[in-house]
Amino acid sequence: MGKTASSILAASVALLLLTSGCSGSPAGATATATRPPGAAGKPTPTGATAATSVPSGQLKEALTAKEAFAVADPAAKAIHTSYRLLEVWGCTASALDYEKDDHLVNGGCATWAFRYTRPAKPGSFEGYYELLLWVGPRGIVKQQETLKEKAAAVVAKGAADDWKLDSTQAIEIAEREGGKEHRLQNPKWDAGRFDSDPNAVLRASLEFVPYFDVTYAKGKEIPGAKSVVWTIKYPPVDRYVFVIDAYNGQLLLKGDATKKP
Repeated sequence: MGKTASSILAASVALLLLTSGCSGSPAGATATATRPPGAAGKPTPTGATAATSVPSGQLKEALTAKEAFAVADPAAKAIHTSYRLLEVWGCTASALDYEKDDHLVNGGCATWAFRYTRPAKPGSFEGYYELLLWVGPRGIVKQQETLKEKAAAVVAKGAADDWKLDSTQAIEIAEREGGKEHRLQNPKWDAGRFDSDPNAVLRASLEFVPYFDVTYAKGKEIPGAKSVVWTIKYPPVDRYVFVIDAYNGQLLLKGDATKKP
């Protein structure tokens, strides 16, 4: 190789080394883009928060009955495996008083109360334990267990596995069957309006025993398919009462306070 060719080659190598040194990377290192764990090659959106930093339940103002049940049931079974769900009350205070909650017209509540029972002694029909659990978007708000030593045992006839209809679906049926029209025609008693009457309380309860009343059901039990029933009551003073099968969504009863049964 002549001197001219050697000079050209040396100049090229020097230029290449100079260019590599300007990259900011250590000699021999390969520059790579830094991404958060789990990004899978995609940039993290602005304002995104890691899933572990804030539990998703804390981001909600209200939750459905099924969402609350997913918290309540493991807690009840952890206390005693023989506890069975008997009743669920929507939008209640810690004293089991119904509260006005405008979320309920869409099927949600800030707090759901769950009532579990179990026999005081295995196989006994005298005495039972009652467990009350109040559940909100952040988890269990309050729990209370009581021994009803002298009372007759209270036993659920329906099973939690047969509870298919969430509170959102039960409210949708009640709204469709006349509840929504009633609310729109009576703003004072519209439970979905913040400025309606303080007593405009929409009530929703789920029972694992047949529905019973002397006014609309004429004193007869209405079990539905599996003895799991929703009862939705509109203000004022139970203006409308809807009983809905929580297993298959069938409307079992529609009570209208302005009409004689």
